[in-house]
Amino acid sequence: MGGSPNHAAKHGDPAEKHAAKHGDPAEKHAARECGQPTDRNAVEAPVLTVNSNHFSSDSCTVSITCRSHELMINSSYQNNRCSPEEVTSYENYTLILDCREDSIICNHSNPVSWKQDKINIEQFCEENDRRPIITSCGPYLLVPGLFVIVFVVVGVLVIVCAALILYRCCKNKTDGKQADDTGYGDVYVTFISVPADIRL
Repeated sequence: MGGSPNHAAKHGDPAEKHAAKHGDPAEKHAARECGQPTDRNAVEAPVLTVNSNHFSSDSCTVSITCRSHELMINSSYQNNRCSPEEVTSYENYTLILDCREDSIICNHSNPVSWKQDKINIEQFCEENDRRPIITSCGPYLLVPGLFVIVFVVVGVLVIVCAALILYRCCKNKTDGKQADDTGYGDVYVTFISVPADIRL
């Protein structure tokens, strides 16, 4: 006996159930052909990191790494320039490192999707004049005019202290001299008692 219509409606077509659960392979293929990314072939976001940076009054060099799950690029950014670099895996994943104005860009892509990470380079080059640097004498904070300001302040303090000391010394000598000039010494007054019988 053939299956009843109710039985077929209840259990459904296995092919339809598979298509409903996993999606139609023909539709997925059409999406790939049209350039629409699916969850399976979408790329992961890359990671752009700064390994080190060196700066001086006229140059700035930043060492950077652009990395994805399967690819990696190590490069450097120097004085607002970097050489664009590109690597491609056998699975047709591409990693590109490039510079645009004040930014470094790490781009990860495949034929149907792309993602990128970006770093603003100004924070590593333009604000470095206030960062501490290490020299043979130890760490110093490189601030324009700092040493001149300190020298001037110390010099003013020394001059003021010397003037106060000199003023006090001169004042003490002047006060002592005035005391000597106006002193009359001790004055003794003797009263003599005259008898009444010899008074005139």
